[in-house]
Amino acid sequence: MIGQMFFTDIDGGIWEYELDIDPPEALHWKNYKVKLSDIKIISDVDKEIKKRIRKEILKDINEL
Repeated sequence: MIGQMFFTDIDGGIWEYELDIDPPEALHWKNYKVKLSDIKIISDVDKEIKKRIRKEILKDINEL
């Protein structure tokens, strides 16, 4: 796991999440792309909301 991070969604909600990448060093590889399954929402919310937030986080990461 790679630390705890926070994301503010389009509605202004703040969500705690972490990246669970195996191996952790992959995050620093030039050719590694973060996948939806790498994002774990820590905040205690409904499963459907977690799914939406994970997609928003991935979109935000890919825009960097």
